Amino acid sequence: DTCEYRIEKKDGSLVWVHDEGHLVSDENGKKWFYVVIVDISATLRKQEEERQKFHQTIQSMLSADPDAMGIIQVNLTTNTCEEAHVNSTLCANIANLKSYDDFISRIRALINTEEEQIRFSKDFDRDLLLKSFAAGKDSRSSEYSRKDLAGEQHWIRTAIKMIENPISLDVEAVLYSTDVTQEKLLASLSQIMMKEEYDFIALLRPLEGKVQALHLSPECPETFRNYFGKEYTYVDFAGLRNNSVLTWVDPDFKPTYLAATEPAKILEELKTNDHYEILVPGHRKDGSVIYRKL
Repeated sequence: DTCEYRIEKKDGSLVWVHDEGHLVSDENGKKWFYVVIVDISATLRKQEEERQKFHQTIQSMLSADPDAMGIIQVNLTTNTCEEAHVNSTLCANIANLKSYDDFISRIRALINTEEEQIRFSKDFDRDLLLKSFAAGKDSRSSEYSRKDLAGEQHWIRTAIKMIENPISLDVEAVLYSTDVTQEKLLASLSQIMMKEEYDFIALLRPLEGKVQALHLSPECPETFRNYFGKEYTYVDFAGLRNNSVLTWVDPDFKPTYLAATEPAKILEELKTNDHYEILVPGHRKDGSVIYRKL
């Protein structure tokens, strides 16, 4: 028989003890119950310190990425989900989660392509993660695309950080997801910026007639800078075109410029080509001729 409890010492202090008893028989067949009591206060204090340190680490991991769309604590050993925080509608539904595996399957169902689904499932397979942790690797991440409720595509990065619970020895972890659409967009735009001279780089939404300046060059003319106001703010695309007509486009080229920059025309050209560009003649403020490639 074994048990643990507290006892009061002669000096009035309390200590935790481990009580272990064994039932034995002597040569005459008489049964005796031998009990050994060991002071385990120091051991329990150390365990409590380790437990507190572990929970602090988990809490630090939970709050490590303030930009995370959502974050969840899981136990890979027991296949369970614990504390969760959701900050975006892009997150998977966490209501009535049955297990870690259930959570991963809910994320997989949101991913756009089968290829990305297979890669994601492999990256976050519970058995593979446990083997990876045993081999000394405590983190992993995966990127995939999915659509929001409005049908707009986003790129998501989901990462996991694993840690061993010093008391239970279970492998617990924190998963968090971040919307990296803007990061990927800027990474692709950096290639353009390195190859071309430009006034601005913008994201056009032809169907909505909106345009968003992603980057204004240091030499960006005042007419564009004033119209956009600041980066990452959506403005009216028709307004940008009219502003250009009034401030720099050659008046004789106005009808051609407006026709060539109609959203429907842009979409038509991009159906058959990977890019669409036009060369527009115009004038600077001082009257000198300028050609801009759009």
